[in-house]
Amino acid sequence: MPLQHDTIVDISLELDPKSYSMRTPAGFKKDMQFEMEVLKEHDAPGGAGQIVRGVHMRLHAGSHVDAPEHNVRGGAQIRQLPLELFIGDAVIADLRDKMPGKAITERDLADMLGRRIQASFVPMAFVLPLLLDGRLKALAVASKDPIANPINIPTALSQGFDYEYGTWYGMLAPGKTPRPVLAVLNEAMVEAGKDPELRSKMTVQGIYPRDTALEQFDAHIRNDMARLAPPLKEIADKR
Repeated sequence: MPLQHDTIVDISLELDPKSYSMRTPAGFKKDMQFEMEVLKEHDAPGGAGQIVRGVHMRLHAGSHVDAPEHNVRGGAQIRQLPLELFIGDAVIADLRDKMPGKAITERDLADMLGRRIQASFVPMAFVLPLLLDGRLKALAVASKDPIANPINIPTALSQGFDYEYGTWYGMLAPGKTPRPVLAVLNEAMVEAGKDPELRSKMTVQGIYPRDTALEQFDAHIRNDMARLAPPLKEIADKR
């Protein structure tokens, strides 16, 4: 059957036993993953210098079409469906920005067809792989300083948006902890934070380690609480 289309888009998933796996929920008679097996080596006796491989897999593995029988008892199987059913005009739904394991909704398809852009505020560490391979585009960061590594992201302030917000992580101790103990803990954490491997792992997640003195950290917490108090009160009053 000759094809009358100019473009063929391959949406096949790569079936690699090292990285591909399928869920096996309750009700399965046995777990069957995608596996490749060498049935005969080149140097096998009487093998004529050939290698032969076999594949173990479910029919439901990889890129596929669900036959009616998959959900309807007595429904048609794939081999019973005419090939012409799968040939014709199509719409390419590029939803590679969806997080792995997340469902594709009707809203997702409507936004894609309507060319509406979905945007959200998320920690860079959660979406860094999607940013690095181009599936997502970072428009701005809410922090005071721009991101320079591993990708360049400008601040919202530099683009004319009066918006600044930053998440910080710190080590806290009970309020009655003796000052000398706090000093020892602070010194140990500052020293640990100098480890190049640790700093590298934190930086690629958009987390930038800083050595902060005890008094400076106390002041930072108080300033943050004072800065956020008005909007938090406004939100509480509206409830």
